[in-house]
Amino acid sequence: MEEAKKLNWTILVFIFFFFGCNKENISIGIDVQDYFYVSNKGAKMPVLVEGNTASGIILVWVHGGPGGTSIGFENDAYISKYLETEFAVAYWDQRAAGGSQGSFTAKLQISQYGDDLKKVIQVLKHRYGSDSKVFVLSHSFGGLVAPAFLTEGDNQQMVNGWINVAGAHNYILNDTLTRKYLIQFGNEQIKLGKHVSEWQAVVNEAEANKPDYRLETSTNLNKRAREVEAYIEDIKTVDGLQLRDLILGTTTAFSFMWTASNAGSTFVSDFPKDLMYAEYSSKLRSLKLPLLCITGKYDFTCPRGLADEVMLKANSTKKRLVILPHSGHICMTNEPEIFYPEIVKFVKENL
Repeated sequence: MEEAKKLNWTILVFIFFFFGCNKENISIGIDVQDYFYVSNKGAKMPVLVEGNTASGIILVWVHGGPGGTSIGFENDAYISKYLETEFAVAYWDQRAAGGSQGSFTAKLQISQYGDDLKKVIQVLKHRYGSDSKVFVLSHSFGGLVAPAFLTEGDNQQMVNGWINVAGAHNYILNDTLTRKYLIQFGNEQIKLGKHVSEWQAVVNEAEANKPDYRLETSTNLNKRAREVEAYIEDIKTVDGLQLRDLILGTTTAFSFMWTASNAGSTFVSDFPKDLMYAEYSSKLRSLKLPLLCITGKYDFTCPRGLADEVMLKANSTKKRLVILPHSGHICMTNEPEIFYPEIVKFVKENL
């Protein structure tokens, strides 16, 4: 009887150590697809890593919104063709966005998003190697999240470069530039006799919506900024990410319902109102890491003037501005065959 008890305890100890110490399988290869969650201060955020993890290089995709998704971009064939063959791409859905869960346990703050990005990078380095070279690739609202991370403490030492795509690092400046560009470009189009009635309506509303830190004003300007791209024939359209791709595509564990729910909840929260006062213009001079700014010539949502300020104020010794001549706000889908090679070139120059 005593021997049987000892045997049972031996089996229990073996099971505990075998399962308790068994590590999660980490994929290192040239065509990887890893899916996991990063938990931080009340939020459980999905991360999909795809591509060439054997390269030792990871691009962290910081999406727009607030309330958007990175994981949805996984279905874009151009990313697979240009980026995932060369590097690993980490598609991270932010708290209160995409397929994340449990994001509203505390008041949403932009500083928390910066802290979340830090945690994601720490987890990526733990999984794929502490010597992994990490580049932050941010777009639109992500251009506010990125500097929230990069200008805090010594966080810049964790990454090898920042790719700032049509970033919104200063909301009141963003709205001011949107209004200015809509009025200026709209009047030019009216003189040329192009979409006269449509542009006149845009100009009238832009003139009536002077930025005043109110969400309503910002929303009106943003709506017009997105609308006018349909009136500009010079903007290229390339088959890329579409709604049907998000719903019917092959993305691992992508939840369209979670994305829609999070986007709606974020919009009705106080967070968008608070963002009217968010700005990192005053901290840009602390940036010293390699910098690539990409923006579309016809981007009225986050106009070129924002990229100009980042380029002017950042103390990076290696920085470059790329203006895509036939692009609007979602420039990666307008001119992908220019956009993605610029990113590959930047990363290889700064390894």
